Formats: sequence, C-alpha cells, structure tokens
Amino acid sequence: AAQCKMIKTMLEVSEEQEFINLPNVKGKELEKVIEYCRYHVQADKPDSGVSDNDKKTWDENFVKVDKETLFNLIMAANYLDVKSLLGSHLRHCRQHAQEQDSRGNPS
Repeated sequence: AAQCKMIKTMLEVSEEQEFINLPNVKGKELEKVIEYCRYHVQADKPDSGVSDNDKKTWDENFVKVDKETLFNLIMAANYLDVKSLLGSHLRHCRQHAQEQDSRGNPS
C-alpha cells in the first residue's frame, strides 16, 4: 500500500473499513498494479540483490502489453497514484511514439 498513495490514504482515513471501493480500476488492471507494487517492494529492499539494471529490465518487460491494457494501466496508475508505475508506462509510450515517428509510421 505504501507505493499506492491513494490506497494508503484510504487506509489511514478509515482503518476499520474492510473493503476499499475502486470504481475506476478494473480487476485485471488492479492485479497488474499489485504485481508491480509487490515486485518493487521486494526488489527495492537494500538486501534484495536486485540490481537497478534488473529492475529496469523487469519494468520494460512489464509494460509490453497491448495498447488497451497499456492505456488502462496508465489510467489505473494515475487514479491509484502509483507514480513509479505511471512514469514507467509514460516512458514506454514516449519511446514507442518516437520509434514510430522515426520510421514514419503512424502509431
């Protein structure tokens, strides 16, 4: 929850609440966001043995999804305030757009 600022705030505000309503996030995308956060919670520990290069590679592979899923993940990351995931996805979109532009292909 620490990486997901919105959920962290909701938990702090209402500690006795059993459920958190996330109407703007679909189940599939929520699962991916949780997968991302779980990976980074473990990988970012100083004693994890995961290098910055390994994390970068994992992030690059994580965003290799179809356009609809990518869009939904960007929206979920934005809604849930997971800045590192949002940044990773936006970098991927920018890189993809630059590659398409240099080839003269439409996205």
